[in-house]
Amino acid sequence: MSIVLALAAIIGGVDTMHGQGPATGAEERIRYSKRREFFIPFATDPKSPIAEIRLFARRNGGEWEYLTSAKPTQVGFNFRSSQDGAYGFTVQTVYKDGATEPARDQLRADLTVIIDTVPPKITLRTCSTLDGGAGVEWDIVDDHIDPSSIRLECRCPGTTDWEPIAKGVQFKPHDQRVWMLEPVQCFEIRVLATDFAKNETTSEPITISGANRANAYSARSNRARICMGRPRCCSAAGR
Repeated sequence: MSIVLALAAIIGGVDTMHGQGPATGAEERIRYSKRREFFIPFATDPKSPIAEIRLFARRNGGEWEYLTSAKPTQVGFNFRSSQDGAYGFTVQTVYKDGATEPARDQLRADLTVIIDTVPPKITLRTCSTLDGGAGVEWDIVDDHIDPSSIRLECRCPGTTDWEPIAKGVQFKPHDQRVWMLEPVQCFEIRVLATDFAKNETTSEPITISGANRANAYSARSNRARICMGRPRCCSAAGR
């Protein structure tokens, strides 16, 4: 009889698992967590003659390590790690007659949890194009970035409210956006990104101005200009 590890992990009644990935085996699913301590539920058949359930784990594809045991009347295991990584989990059933299932050399992961406590790192800088466009380019570094989370926002200098730019557009971790501005126009830009473990980062804002576009950094001036249209806040006069 197989024991089912629930595809969730709970701390204090709060589901801390995110971003279930595609199946990598008959049963295995991938989850992400920004916490290193969580509860892994399991389910058993109360009619089966089970003496105990043993939890095994391995980090980053290493050797299986026995962690702890639980009685079948318990509802799961408490897990705690001191470091990030990809953790595979599985269980071994010990029956009342001493038999075990599966054998130690036949252990396979039923649940994989990628523990990631590090938020994305965003580098944002100004850029320009040879035809006079002024804009921003950014680099987002994270091993588990969620591309759908990348957002671009703007506001007029001196204001507090941020507005989305090109809402619904799928931005890339390494990307660029450029606008054609009048010399009196300026606005602030920031980039936001989240990884699959729900660690979030908001970049420091930078100011784009038509007045200084001739001096803006042009790392990709040989690329075709990408013009997304002016955000609404661009219509205000600059400093």
